[in-house]
Amino acid sequence: MKRKHNDDFRFLASIYERFIHPRKSLPWAHYLEDVHIKNMLDIGGGTGRITQNFHPAIPLLFLADFSFPMLRAAHRKRLFLETCCQVEKLPYCDQAFDSIVMVDAFHHLIDQKSALQELLRVMKVDGVFILEEPDIEKWQVKLIALGEKIVGMRSKFFRVDEIEKMINSEIFTLKIERDSVNYFLIIRKLH
Repeated sequence: MKRKHNDDFRFLASIYERFIHPRKSLPWAHYLEDVHIKNMLDIGGGTGRITQNFHPAIPLLFLADFSFPMLRAAHRKRLFLETCCQVEKLPYCDQAFDSIVMVDAFHHLIDQKSALQELLRVMKVDGVFILEEPDIEKWQVKLIALGEKIVGMRSKFFRVDEIEKMINSEIFTLKIERDSVNYFLIIRKLH
């Protein structure tokens, strides 16, 4: 049975950054330094609270999100090229992006495996994809997951090894790091 795709953030967009502040500390940012980046795609980037850290260093910052109200809030910053879309059906050509980031959004997708394949499709050879997610093995994240279920979000949190199994190790390299209650994967495309 297909899960319904509702916009879990439609009512939060106008107040989102009052409670979820833009992040300045990105423990994985140094992994982007050895890649010549002309463009970056932030998937599920909402208001652009993560991607705005890369302005003006990266000339083209793309922001893709299913929530139109969140993208409208991002648009007010005048930093991004916004696209309202489902991650499982990205409107970009193959190998379009030098770098891709997805922070705290993977668990909100409808079909994580299909979405991951789409993201890897649009990543350039020698590009880098940073996927940061709350670690469901941590008790704090288990409470968040329960809270999201109670309020009716469609969240499905994955253990890091479950995501690792979705990535073809013959085409991509994968490094796993942990930071507090999150883990992040650094995925590079070999060919």
